[in-house]
Amino acid sequence: ITDLAVQQIKQKVQDAIEGVKKRHITTIVFDFNPSGQPSGTSDFGSCHSLANYIHQLQMGQVKPTWPAVTTVAFVQHETTRHTVLPVLACGQIVMSSEVDKDTRVPKARLGGVTRDLAGILGKTERTAYDSVAANFPSPDVVQRMIDPELPLRSAKTKHGERIVSPATIKDLESKGDKISVEAAAPQGLQPGQSVFDPDLAVQLKLARTTYAGRLELLDALQLPRQALMEDWLAGQTKVAWVVEARGPLDKSKLDSLRRRIH
Repeated sequence: ITDLAVQQIKQKVQDAIEGVKKRHITTIVFDFNPSGQPSGTSDFGSCHSLANYIHQLQMGQVKPTWPAVTTVAFVQHETTRHTVLPVLACGQIVMSSEVDKDTRVPKARLGGVTRDLAGILGKTERTAYDSVAANFPSPDVVQRMIDPELPLRSAKTKHGERIVSPATIKDLESKGDKISVEAAAPQGLQPGQSVFDPDLAVQLKLARTTYAGRLELLDALQLPRQALMEDWLAGQTKVAWVVEARGPLDKSKLDSLRRRIH
């Protein structure tokens, strides 16, 4: 995610909402692995900008004439470092259940915010992650993505079962809340584990569900197939060309046209 990518995303959304077709947009899917490859950047600024924009879309605060929309993060492959922030900012997170053909391990994984990052997170960065963490049943799970050694336990609280850190346990007890804390770390949350696969992310209530791929996601959201296609001309002046197609349009000729167009 770069500043340019964020501007292109904003332009795509604007084109979809304000374009000639005047489409009634209710759901926007953010594909964080559009090429099917791992995604992760150390550039906090661009990720923070995208996260804020996603929040504004959800609240209907981008433009007075724009409706509030549902935002969905789609994670197909490993997504780490500050790219995690805009994923968490989305109203829903869904992950691909596709596994690697060789290892049989799920390709999609989410977390590892501080992986390969120099130093510790600054105050602005911490505040941004605290803000998105508050939208989840167990905010400390998001904190584990930042601090791999943060101790976590399962606890029964008046709000239901939660995953909590020692600081949260102390805070709840100071407020007089009666909680029951498990002695051992929850499965998959042993110290050092800060990246979560699809099944664990669903179990921890980070992700809502999993899908086999883009087409299954489209069907579940009742979106047209072209909804997840990349618009490489977003934000650029579009110049019309005439492509002559002579003779019958068989599969070979259609494939040739697609290559020329793309």
